Amino acid sequence: MRSATPAETDALIAFASQHFGARILRRRDAPEFILLKEGMEALGIPSSLLDTVLAGRSMTIGSLVYLDDLLTPDDVFEVVPHEMTHVLQEAENGFLKNAWLYAGYTELRAKLEAEAYAVGAAMNYARWKTLPTLDDFRQRIGSGYFLGGAELDLARELFEQAVTGAVRTYDATGETGLKSADVHIEFIRINYPDLLA
Repeated sequence: MRSATPAETDALIAFASQHFGARILRRRDAPEFILLKEGMEALGIPSSLLDTVLAGRSMTIGSLVYLDDLLTPDDVFEVVPHEMTHVLQEAENGFLKNAWLYAGYTELRAKLEAEAYAVGAAMNYARWKTLPTLDDFRQRIGSGYFLGGAELDLARELFEQAVTGAVRTYDATGETGLKSADVHIEFIRINYPDLLA
């Protein structure tokens, strides 16, 4: 087991883009964000404000995935499967319904994020045999998702259930039972087996 390289990160992004039908870009390379920043500057609004607001955040809108600019190669191996989970969720629910439910129903937002974070945790387990603590997860999801105490508790419970099941299944079979994690783990197993623990 070792750290991923930038070339391996590029290969993972290319694979995920093709497999899931997604367009994955770093925000700094996305024409939409370049134009948005230029527009902000033209209006006298410092474009650095956008970077501040979105710092540490990757996001998915339909099949468009915008990765945080500061992700390390190892971060990408966790975040891309997380974001592909959102691509799958939106494909299942439909873009407009998913956006409506995500924006309007905090319990559903907690469920969707718990599922996606469980995929990221499963990836870390497959790569490093480590997991975040439940308090670390609650702190991460408690920042920027506009969830109240009850929703944070629900997300924590769902995350714990999903990760516990994924780890047990992975240790027994080499798969997690989480679609995005399993697709990415298989890609790593075939192409870069030394990235797995």
